[in-house]
Amino acid sequence: MSEKLSIVIVDDNEIDLMIGERLLSRVDDSIVVYTFSCADDVLLWLENSKIEELAEVTLFLIDIYMPVFNGFYVADKVIEKFEKLPKQAACYLLSATIDISDTRKINRNSKVQGYIGKPITVHLFKDLILKHRL
Repeated sequence: MSEKLSIVIVDDNEIDLMIGERLLSRVDDSIVVYTFSCADDVLLWLENSKIEELAEVTLFLIDIYMPVFNGFYVADKVIEKFEKLPKQAACYLLSATIDISDTRKINRNSKVQGYIGKPITVHLFKDLILKHRL
């Protein structure tokens, strides 16, 4: 794959997924964006070797509060999968509201790069892309 960066958005809110895709296309239409409205769908997708489709670096933007699996669980599983591969992953947790205990948990979790408040903006996407582009 020639792309150096791909982005995976995992959020149970379909509107947030749509907005994220549209904003990313405005920022850089060469980035391949994958969206999942269900945490177990992204984990199954990664387990079924779809990881080879991803670029050298993949940003995972994962909603904290989702049914079935929360964002912390998903981030842990994503990083575990990438530890065995030559590709890189960075996980950011998303939320419109955040509990102080979640903030502490994010700061203590070495597998999570940070927290991103919703709504996501074009400026935020530009910053993330600049930070992680090879």
